Amino acid sequence: MFMHAKAVPLLILFFVVSAVSGTEPTIKGSAVDSSGHPISGATVIVYHAGVLTGYSTFCPSCYRDCGKRTKTDESGSYTISNLAPGLWFDLLFVRDGFAPEIVRVKDFSAGIVPVATLKARSSPADPRHAARGHVVDHTGLAVSDAVVSTIGVEDEHGTTIGTIPGLDPIAVTDIKGNFEIDDEKPAKRMLVTVESRTLALRFATLVIGAPSQDIELEEGATVRGRVTQDGKPVANFGVGYGQIGR
Repeated sequence: MFMHAKAVPLLILFFVVSAVSGTEPTIKGSAVDSSGHPISGATVIVYHAGVLTGYSTFCPSCYRDCGKRTKTDESGSYTISNLAPGLWFDLLFVRDGFAPEIVRVKDFSAGIVPVATLKARSSPADPRHAARGHVVDHTGLAVSDAVVSTIGVEDEHGTTIGTIPGLDPIAVTDIKGNFEIDDEKPAKRMLVTVESRTLALRFATLVIGAPSQDIELEEGATVRGRVTQDGKPVANFGVGYGQIGR
């Protein structure tokens, strides 16, 4: 059985990862429906990133560009500029009435336009197939564009953790802070993580089939610092943090 959990304070350790240089790339692409018609007003979020070559100690959501977002225009087009070089990016596309879609971008060559095809969706008629929530910040205001990721579900046969066929892997809150996660199979409870820029990540257990449940995100922390070598400032270095204890 899932247990409720809240975000806990973390001790933070800084380390220099790598220097970056060169022209900052731009991604230009579009979003369409299953018939190829452009989708306007879709939110496009830099969800994950990683190095094209070699190895990095950063988690996929810890890169500086993660959390950048824009919306598609009337022609379904979007542009995200000033990205760090040498990385691949997972772009998350979200629009009311459509299932979320993730597109990985690795080739920034001229003429390569990543196209996201969003599939139309509607709420399931059987409430046992859907978990609904409402995300607010510590002041009670609705949090839009918060990313809700599924970790596992509990059904009559027990608990399953990880990628589950037929279960939405991700949802994003709308302008009112609401979200819905659907499962092809009926279940009892669902464990999710909820994260939003500048707010602390939260674990939550949702009762499937119940009315929308409120999830409050606590205020996050901002850490500022300065990197020097022999008393001189060092520019263009990536700085990360890692947990060293609970």
